[in-house]
Amino acid sequence: MIENKLAEKLTGIAIKQLAAGLAFKKPRMDEIKKAEDLYLLKTKPALKGRFNIPIPVMGGFIDTLYSKIDEPIMLNFKETEEADLMKARKIKGAWVVDSGSTRGKWTRKDRMVKKLAIFSGRGIYKYYASSDGGYSSHLEPIDYYDFIAEPQGGADLNDHLFHGQINIFRTKNELDSDLYNQEQVQKLLDNENEEADRKNHEEYENKNNRFQALGLDTTTNNYVGQQLFNLTEWVMKHEGVNYYLFFDAKTGIWVRAEELKDIFSLDKTHFISWATHEDAFNFWSKAPADDLRPVCEAIHLTYNQAFEARQKTIWGQRGYDPRMVPDPKQLEYRPDGLVAIKTSPGRPIQDHIYEFKAPDIGDSLELIQWTINNLGVDTGIKASARGESEEKRVGIHFSELQQVADRLGMYNKSYNDAQDELGERYQYGLRDHITEGFMVEMIGEDGTEWSEVTKGDTIPNYDITTSSSSADAQADEVLRRSKAESLADPGVLQSISPKWRTENVLRNAGWAESDIRAAMDIQNEGSQESIAEAADENQRMYHGKQVKPNRSATAAHLQRHLNYVTDKDLKPEIAQRIFKHMESEKQFALENMNRKAQNAIAQMGGAGGETPTAPNLREQPVQSPNIEGTAGGVMRRSQELTNQISPIK
Repeated sequence: MIENKLAEKLTGIAIKQLAAGLAFKKPRMDEIKKAEDLYLLKTKPALKGRFNIPIPVMGGFIDTLYSKIDEPIMLNFKETEEADLMKARKIKGAWVVDSGSTRGKWTRKDRMVKKLAIFSGRGIYKYYASSDGGYSSHLEPIDYYDFIAEPQGGADLNDHLFHGQINIFRTKNELDSDLYNQEQVQKLLDNENEEADRKNHEEYENKNNRFQALGLDTTTNNYVGQQLFNLTEWVMKHEGVNYYLFFDAKTGIWVRAEELKDIFSLDKTHFISWATHEDAFNFWSKAPADDLRPVCEAIHLTYNQAFEARQKTIWGQRGYDPRMVPDPKQLEYRPDGLVAIKTSPGRPIQDHIYEFKAPDIGDSLELIQWTINNLGVDTGIKASARGESEEKRVGIHFSELQQVADRLGMYNKSYNDAQDELGERYQYGLRDHITEGFMVEMIGEDGTEWSEVTKGDTIPNYDITTSSSSADAQADEVLRRSKAESLADPGVLQSISPKWRTENVLRNAGWAESDIRAAMDIQNEGSQESIAEAADENQRMYHGKQVKPNRSATAAHLQRHLNYVTDKDLKPEIAQRIFKHMESEKQFALENMNRKAQNAIAQMGGAGGETPTAPNLREQPVQSPNIEGTAGGVMRRSQELTNQISPIK
């Protein structure tokens, strides 16, 4: 941590920056709140005789747009040098593990950020890794009500002189950690009491809007059973140095103050943000909901005016002659009601009772429908995108899907950049906090296998790329169809490799690369289960467990054992354990391969051909290789083993 005097100075500056950032963004948050109210169908009480019925136009738009961008973009880590190929695959495998649904749940958190971005125009994440109790990575969605940015910082958060997150609540036990300066923590405890106001500023009230709109009271129903401290996390640049602060904005007491590079070796903020509508000079730029809000308000007004006009028509006002109708209450509608009337000679009843006509606004429904239809043109969310089209063929609606993809691509360009930044943070998080024993699954030349990620794997700087969005993937369906048609063309079939064509047909159909390799491996056909069992045996032997010889072992089974040894930097005792296991399975593999050869020969004889004699493979011993040998020796032993147990063709 930095010196206390400097920490005090920086905290004082940060509190003033926080106040400036809050004041600057307040008008923008007020506008966002209006869109939230429309989405949550929150309306003000109507005047007597008037209507204020909420219409779910904003909800339909938000949910439709959300459904088109709810798929996460896959991060890919590509090696910059050929020697780093396997390391890059490990990093990709680690990312898949950390972001998966059983650990980090990044897909769900990414969806949350996207929905917040539709309302605010800003998607904001916080990423960090830790090694306290073992390596772990963390991705958190950040509420725009809680995030503060430099007013003139511009679109790129990395250019801001300050930014941070408010409303971070910690308990007393959570503050009892080596992460925090315990002397400062004690100061914070001494300044708190049970009546301390957790709502430091008006921003906290704004955040409660979502609960209030649904009738949920978080002000009086906020019991958690223990004292909470409302803290602020801050990143700031001061005299050319990036600093990290964690403090109580109410009392000005800091509990953590360090140079950012001492926490994140990348020396960049751990907050990541993207914009739906990028504005080079404004961080709080417009949002998709801003485009729709005036239209929603117009539809809401027109709809309620139509109801008011209808009510006036049904329950309209009337004028009457009191000399003819002495009791006007009798004019109110009653089933089979009778009205006492004093007639005047020569004057019809119509001359004594007059009905005030309500204005005819029968075109209200047409106006609303036109507005909704035109909204689809302006936003790119047309009928087919909403699932309303009757046509099911993929190619017919390519143009409309492409329009949606292009429109949403405006968001995705900024989103893709943010994902690249997230990949960079993730790589450095691994580098700073990876611990031993972190295993990942990855696809190799021989299919799926598990491997340990080491700190050395994180040293190279990998190129980070992202795959297509969901909308782009839908539009690309036409391209896949075009590829499939070209592969079926008779003229093309005469000029291309049958194997290459088969692989690409399967790949174009969406089959995984591991499945394609298994399908194309005619030599080891039928041995996928045996290969999978070998992979499982490798893992158990790696962790020191005793494994019995597998009676269903095949050549591919033994080859998987050998590949595991040659592809990995194993300790000598582990490699020797695997080689001994291979020796114990050799007899079973030879018997199984001989049986397969005899069956093939029998089938050939049954077909009328000459019956060849199968050579005996039993007498070729497999020597346990010297694991201290060179890489060339390992390759030579691999070839010798392959030749000895290759199945008869």
